[in-house]
Amino acid sequence: MAAYYVHWNAILRRLRIHRTSCVVCKAGAGKSGTEAGRGDAYDWEPASTYKQALKIADKLRRQKPVLNNAKARIDCGLCQPALARPRPRP
Repeated sequence: MAAYYVHWNAILRRLRIHRTSCVVCKAGAGKSGTEAGRGDAYDWEPASTYKQALKIADKLRRQKPVLNNAKARIDCGLCQPALARPRPRP
């Protein structure tokens, strides 16, 4: 199960990492709660760890130059995935 999602939007030139529990992400469904419109313009990529999410973001930046803005923030401002601490497994 994914703990993080990398959302990219070529139209808005935005790349963000969200926690699965984020109110914006909704486990990769987005604010609308639907999967409509996925494809060339935008999508959600699942990741198990934050480190894996960063690798996906780097790969997307290489594949889609429109997303390659080094000054842009990459973490969601609401759920702050970089600050998330993994929970110990029982």
